[in-house]
Formats: sequence, structure tokens, C-alpha cells
Amino acid sequence: MEAPIDIIWQGPYTLLADSTLPSILDCSDAAHPGIYLWTIPLGDCYLINYVGISSDNVANRQIHHLKEHMSGSYLVYDPDALARGVKDEIYGPADGFDKFISLIEADAGRVISHLRCFSIFFAKLKLSKVELERIESAIIEALRAHGDVVESFLDNRRISRWIPKEDRVLARLTSEVKFLGLRSEIAV
Repeated sequence: MEAPIDIIWQGPYTLLADSTLPSILDCSDAAHPGIYLWTIPLGDCYLINYVGISSDNVANRQIHHLKEHMSGSYLVYDPDALARGVKDEIYGPADGFDKFISLIEADAGRVISHLRCFSIFFAKLKLSKVELERIESAIIEALRAHGDVVESFLDNRRISRWIPKEDRVLARLTSEVKFLGLRSEIAV
């Protein structure tokens, strides 16, 4: 991984089919390895909530996320606040499965609305898992270093792979939209 890497973001997509965005599950390019971003649109920009990879199939990885959300394994935020770029947690796995079931019984629509808030972007990359983890980690580090809402909105708790500064290579990120806190070039 010595030559510069070109990362071309595709999207926005949705996880759940709706009339405003195409589903990532129906995108043939998403049936390949790559990196993805879960974002919230804010004005003319996108605020990144999660950075992830799939070493085989980005679309299938999104199905895994959907299953984890719908089984109480992931955080759930108030959808109205989330749409404004605010993380107001209404459920977390540490709350216990009984609380999740209560949330589903009382208002399953809030969990679905939470998921509908996200716009998903991905870049198809035929790289090894280690190389994908390097890119994912560098993006997470760059967002954390930005500070303010960019850092606080990010749900990634850790990086996948630490990379010594002397071993890093340039990645050029191209997108038709602006991601808050994400530069067009980063060292991965």
C-alpha cells in the first residue's frame, strides 16, 4: 500500500427503503469490499456518526448492522434530535434487553425512525482487511482530532489498527458532498 489510494464516496443511500434515497442493499457496487460512513445530513454537509469496513461485501455488513439495531445490541437515539445532529440516547445495550423490549412495545417506530435518519456512503475498495482497517482507523483519528461536534458525534469507540506515522501513505478522498471534519487527503 505505497501508492496513493483513491477513495471515491458513493451515496447517499439509506438502509431502509424509502422514497427519498436508494437503498444501499440494492446497489451492485455495495456487493464488494470497502469502507462506509453512517452520516446525518446537516444543511449542505453530512455529519459522520460511524465509520466501518467490510472485507467482502458492504451491503451484507449493513444487513448485520440492521439486525444488531433491531435486537437491542446498538445505541438508539431520539430520531428528532438525531436529525438535528444531536445524540439523545433513548436506549443503550447497557440498559438491558428488557428496556429494549419495552421501547419496541411502546414505540417500535422510534427505532425505525432512528435508522431512517442515517444517510450511508461507501467507497468500493478491493484491498485487504488490514489495508481497509488502516483507512478506517485514519478516518476515525482525523475526525477525533477535529474536535467539537465532529468528534462528539462519532460513535466509533476505538480504532481498528494503529499505524506508525512513518508507514503511512496518502489517501485521496473524493465526494460530491461535504463531510464535516473530513479532509480530502489523509495519511493512512
